[in-house]
Amino acid sequence: MAERGLAKALDEILSQSADRDLQSLDPHSREDIHDRRSLRQLKEQYANKFLWFLGIQLGLMNLVFILTGAGILQFDHYVLHLYMGGTLAEIFGIVLVITRRLFRD
Repeated sequence: MAERGLAKALDEILSQSADRDLQSLDPHSREDIHDRRSLRQLKEQYANKFLWFLGIQLGLMNLVFILTGAGILQFDHYVLHLYMGGTLAEIFGIVLVITRRLFRD
């Protein structure tokens, strides 16, 4: 808990310092920096939501795998292999897109 409080205080200090630095810049530079911050926050929110979705999808894939292994669900081996491989390829592909395209700056 103390670490969170310290991290929050440090973020506030850095934000205040950055705000003072922004006020000393000309209006066009301030708008550009503000736009970059907003874009960065939007990208982070988008990536976090996508990663939560992928985590849920991976959890469901593991649940299907476990239920099939326990004999509760019945699938042909080829169907199960295709499902597992496709899900993993999708997860790796989306994470790759997020890291390469969304956070390239």
